[in-house]
Formats: sequence, structure tokens, C-alpha cells
Amino acid sequence: MDNSHMTKELIVVALDHTPAGTAALRWAVDWAIERDARVLTVRVHDVAARADLALERDLPGERARAVMRANEQVIGGLGSRANAVSVTVSLVEGALVSRLGRAAERASLLVLGQPQSADHQDLPDAVARGCSCPVVVVDEAGVARRVSESSATAPAGRARSGSR
Repeated sequence: MDNSHMTKELIVVALDHTPAGTAALRWAVDWAIERDARVLTVRVHDVAARADLALERDLPGERARAVMRANEQVIGGLGSRANAVSVTVSLVEGALVSRLGRAAERASLLVLGQPQSADHQDLPDAVARGCSCPVVVVDEAGVARRVSESSATAPAGRARSGSR
């Protein structure tokens, strides 16, 4: 069994269904292609924070649908990039900030889409405080910005999605 992919650098992407989330995915994949890295997309299923999930009677079915939606987003969002790099889709349960921090423990970079809601504007800073690797936020135009000083390894301000 070939485990060479396990030694490659890991880029973690917080997967969400927004234009910025899709741009973050594309940005991370482009970054991974340039560095011969692998990508782990993480969709956090936070039942406690979402009333619609807390009332869901078929949580296993909802989990399966969430995984299908995440896979569809990855495949649809990446287009021709889909075969250029190893991308794994993961669904985890729990609080968003702590689960993203845990998912990125062995990563060299965590990438987030710019929050669309005013209620979540502080999310990138909260994630950066709880994360052991640099955090980059990507807006829907594909422009990245560093969230923390430790993000020196990550380029900021350069639109990557769609531009080569």
C-alpha cells in the first residue's frame, strides 16, 4: 500500500455553501497544486447551534445528505481541478471553532470562506485563536487575506481562483 500521500503537506478547507466558501475551496486547491499538497475539506455539523438540525428527527439521514451535498460542492466547485490534487471530504460533528481547530492540527494551512453574515464576522479571528496553523480567509472573488501573524507562509491578496 502506497502511503506517500500521507507525507504530503495538508491544507484544510472549512466547507460551506456560500460563494466565498466555494472560492476558498478553489483557492486552497490551487495552493495545494502549486505545493504538491493534499486537501481535506471539513464540513462541521453543529446540531447544538442550528435549530433546524436540533429538530431533525432523522439525524443519520441528515448526515448522509450533508455528506452528499459536500461531495457535490467539491466536485462542482473544482471542475477540471478535481483530478489535479487529492481532495478528501469530511463531515464532523460539534462546535465549529473547536472542530476546525482539531481538523487542522496536522495541517500547514486552514482556509475559510469570508463569512457572509454579520453574526459571523468574528469567526475567522476565533478560529485563528484556536488553531495551531496559519489561517487564511478568502472572499467570493478569490482574494485571500491572512488572519493571524503566523500566516506568513500563506500569500494574501492574490486572486487565485480562475487565474493562472
